[in-house]
Amino acid sequence: MKRFVHVGVTVSDLERSVAFYRDVLQFPFVKISPGYSEGKAAEENSKGIGVENVVLRSANLKLPGFDDAILELLHYKSPASERETAVKPNTVGSMHIAYFVEDFMAEFDRLKEAGVSIPSIPQRDGDEMWVYFRDPDDIPVELMGKVK
Repeated sequence: MKRFVHVGVTVSDLERSVAFYRDVLQFPFVKISPGYSEGKAAEENSKGIGVENVVLRSANLKLPGFDDAILELLHYKSPASERETAVKPNTVGSMHIAYFVEDFMAEFDRLKEAGVSIPSIPQRDGDEMWVYFRDPDDIPVELMGKVK
């Protein structure tokens, strides 16, 4: 493998998810597609993804700590999602995003003050801590960081 390029996350509301990852988690915004894929682009997406009648829109944010790796948020207008919420972390195929900060408790408190859903309890591992929280679609995100 030469390099890590991106991780794609399917979301129910593209603008809401962009706002969360950009404004709350502070991932640098790169771009958002102006509209949903149509015509040849939609046809190519269907062939490349392996799902018929794909009509989607995407947004890219930089993954902190990488020179050019991207968090790609995807909203499928068609076909519609078969689920209303994300799968639980123990479900085959489930994935999560993890990020590391220098001061775990400061970031944990900042997330709580921002109204982020944090249904689990922070865990300590030596001089570091970690905890899972949820994005607006209930997709797990892991906060990791140093204990100050």
